[in-house]
Formats: sequence, C-alpha cells, structure tokens
Amino acid sequence: MKPILLILFSFLFVSQNTIENELKDYLLKRFNDCERLEFEIASNIKMSSIEGIDYSREYSVNKNIVTIPILLRKNKTISNSYLSVKIKLYKTVLVAVENIDRNEILFNNNFRKELKDVAIVNGTPINELDNNSGLVSKLNIRQGSILLREMTEGVPDIEINQHIILHAGKNGVDISVDVTSREKGFVGDVIRVVTPENKILRAKIIDKNNVVIEE
Repeated sequence: MKPILLILFSFLFVSQNTIENELKDYLLKRFNDCERLEFEIASNIKMSSIEGIDYSREYSVNKNIVTIPILLRKNKTISNSYLSVKIKLYKTVLVAVENIDRNEILFNNNFRKELKDVAIVNGTPINELDNNSGLVSKLNIRQGSILLREMTEGVPDIEINQHIILHAGKNGVDISVDVTSREKGFVGDVIRVVTPENKILRAKIIDKNNVVIEE
C-alpha cells in the first residue's frame, strides 16, 4: 500500500507544480513590462483539482487581484470556474528623496530609482526623468512617494503675474498693450489678463510673450 500512496503523492505534487508554472507563464506574458512578478493563490480551490487555464476566456484585473478563467475537475466532470490570484509587479521607478511643493520644476536629482511593487499604484509610474523634461508638479509630492505621470504637467508657456503683450484690432490693424496675466496656461489656452487700468480681459495665448484678445 505504501508504494501506491507514494506514487499518488508524487503525482499530486507534480500536477500542482505544473499548474503553478502554467499560472506563472500566463501572468508573465500578460504583465511582460514588469521586472519581477510574485503571486499567491487567493481562491479557496485545491490546486490538484485544476485541469488547466481556459485560454478561450478573458482574465480580469482589479488592482492587485487577477481573476483567471480555469477548467476545474470534479470526479470525471470538467467545469468552468475562476481562480483569484494576488500579484506583486515590481518595476524600477522614481521615488522622491524629499518633499516637493506644487508647481516646482522637476529634476532628476529630486528622485532616486527603486524597485517597487506597482500593482496597486493608482496611476502611471515614471522610470526616467532628465533635467530637460519640462515637467512641474501638479500637487505636493511627499518624500518616499513614487512619481506618477498624473502628478506632473508641462511647464506653462505663460505663468501667473507675467508681463505679456495683448494684441487687438481688425482689418490688419494691430493694437498692442502691455498687460499682466492672472492665470497660467499653454499656447491655445484662454486666460484672464489685466490692463494697466485694472480692466480684466480674456485672451488666447499665442506664444510665451503674446496673447490676442478673445472677442
């Protein structure tokens, strides 16, 4: 009886190991931009009862939980089911070495590179930043935080309280006056400006120094 039990145990061990390898390959192919992947089974399903992954159906992701379609064996019957897997996706990302205030220009020396689990990160991590990136922080970034694309924006073409030239006129006649911006913006944006007489006008940004009155 002992040899039979030993063979059965060996079969179950090999079967379980095969399923785990199949799951690992399945996840690596679908999250192939990570540098390291870890996973653990979150469903109360015996691994020995899993016949295999059902590739005809789609998987789904909710934060760090991946739901994988599987074929489940019970006695001699095969049925469709799902397996929940908890994952960790490691990528090299930029992490703030100090607190960064809102509207600060971002430089490479504000960050260090670290291998981090980004599976539950709510945003798009940034893994490279050069000193000519032209990015500023949209919000306060705390020391130790992963830098996300959603935390940044481009350096505005016109800043608040910048002295610029307002152009107006019709039929080829250009009337220009020095004004001060009351909002920041990019080329094509409409912002408020104030004249020397403290009159507030709306103007469209042409370039870094000029705006045209918005009728």
